Amino acid sequence: LYVWDMNTPTADPTEMPLTDVVSGGTWLLSDVRVVDGKIFLSNMVMNPEQVFKVYKWDGRDDPTPELILSYTVPASNIRLGDAISVIGNPPQNGYIFASNFAWPNNASEFYLWNFNNGQLSGPTVLPVTPTVALRMGQYGRVSAIPGEADKLLVTGAEMGVAVMKYDGTFLYESSEPMIQSRSYDFRVWDYNGGLYLSYVVNREWEGSTAADKGIYYDIINITEGTGIVQKLSNLNNNNIAQKRVFRHNFGAAAAVWVGATHQVGFGADGKPRAMSFGLNNGFIVHQFSN
Repeated sequence: LYVWDMNTPTADPTEMPLTDVVSGGTWLLSDVRVVDGKIFLSNMVMNPEQVFKVYKWDGRDDPTPELILSYTVPASNIRLGDAISVIGNPPQNGYIFASNFAWPNNASEFYLWNFNNGQLSGPTVLPVTPTVALRMGQYGRVSAIPGEADKLLVTGAEMGVAVMKYDGTFLYESSEPMIQSRSYDFRVWDYNGGLYLSYVVNREWEGSTAADKGIYYDIINITEGTGIVQKLSNLNNNNIAQKRVFRHNFGAAAAVWVGATHQVGFGADGKPRAMSFGLNNGFIVHQFSN
């Protein structure tokens, strides 16, 4: 598990200590999320009796990971760890979502664990039932929405973006071609009085330098409107290009798989930094200013 210091980005990365705490799984290391400087790592499991695990470091200088979630897979057709999402600060208070995609089962669901004052409950199996898309698909993730703690953004390989309540109720769902399927890891963030939506797209069979093909990430201005549902509803296929403030195209195909991730943070000077990754194309970090 590598860590780059964005204050000295040309320096070699360091490695987080796995110690003897990190063990087991079809893949020992699978997905990693960073929330408020805390690092969360999952393995990946896909067979009955395997143990799905999530670990936590309190920061990049933490010498020892903590095992905060351990779940024995009870049956077949369950595959966990390809994509996890972390809301809040588990294991104190918060949530861990793990999407289940046990091909060819085609489940469209999250396994959801709840942490309340250090007490763990779950998993609850939360069906994801789009009305526009066929299903969530692989690499399903959720992300928090600033100022709207009762709602989440949800994405996956076979849908665009939706606004969802914690009980699985959809409040909004995008459609193509405005936002393509295989658009991942949507983030909402504010800067200088504006609100922005950013995400990464991996159309791996369309490797091209064309603007809307291959792997790219977009930043869209969604300041207009009140509340996330109205803000997203204001977008349509005719105006989204005008509301786009930035696009980076990786300009190449990603072989045969569809993985991609995206995150936004802020430097010590308050400037936003966006990181995007596309399978077989590595990752890139941009810093923005006025």
